[in-house]
Parts: sequence; C-alpha cells; structure tokens
Amino acid sequence: MQFIGIREIHLKSRNLRKSLSFYQDLCGFPVLSYIKDKHAIFNAGSNLLYCHQLKSGEEFPGGSAAEFMNQFLSIEASPGEFDNNLDEVRDSEYKMLSEGQYDRNKRFFRMEDPDGNLVEVVEFGHWDM
Repeated sequence: MQFIGIREIHLKSRNLRKSLSFYQDLCGFPVLSYIKDKHAIFNAGSNLLYCHQLKSGEEFPGGSAAEFMNQFLSIEASPGEFDNNLDEVRDSEYKMLSEGQYDRNKRFFRMEDPDGNLVEVVEFGHWDM
C-alpha cells in the first residue's frame, strides 16, 4: 500500500462548546462547519479536524492524556511562533503537561484539550527530512 498522508482526524468531545473554543480560539483553526450538539469541523492546515459530540450514553475512551494518550494530536507551529504559542498556553486555562526537545533541536510542548486528549505542539521544521 502507498499513501499520501492523513487528511482527517476525528476526536470525541464531552463538551463540544469547550472543544470549539480550544481549537478555534487557542489553536487558531478556522471553523468550517458547526452543528450544535453534533460536530465541529476545523481547517487544520492540509488536514481536517472533526470533533464529535459524545452521544447520550456513549462513554469516553479512556481517561486523561496524561494517563492514557488515547487520542493524540500533534500540531506544527508556524515559523517563528513556537515561543509565542508556548506563552499563550502557559497563560491559558489549559493544562500544560510537559515541554522538551526532540532530536535535531526541535522543541515541543504537550497539553490537554478540554476532553483530556493529548495535544502536542512541535517547533516548525520538526518533520522536515
């Protein structure tokens, strides 16, 4: 098999309004579609991010990101914006989990979204080979 890449990411949400605020306001992803109590779709660069409201009686998969890393999203910072992104998250209500550096001197930080999904932000150029 050969693939071009991942184009859609789907996450479950306990509170779609909070997910909308996190991914639109903090992460800056434009909203392409929003249907109350159903889903929000964001333009995440060359990918689409779907946040689906849990249905009545549906259970959330696992606990918090710190415990399970059940659903995991990695975002590449815009060129030169990593430090600004880090400061903005530090000043926000969202839980910072860790900071570090990968090989090739590219930094990262990890936080939880409102549902406990792990969201990692990596410095621009991390995936350049």
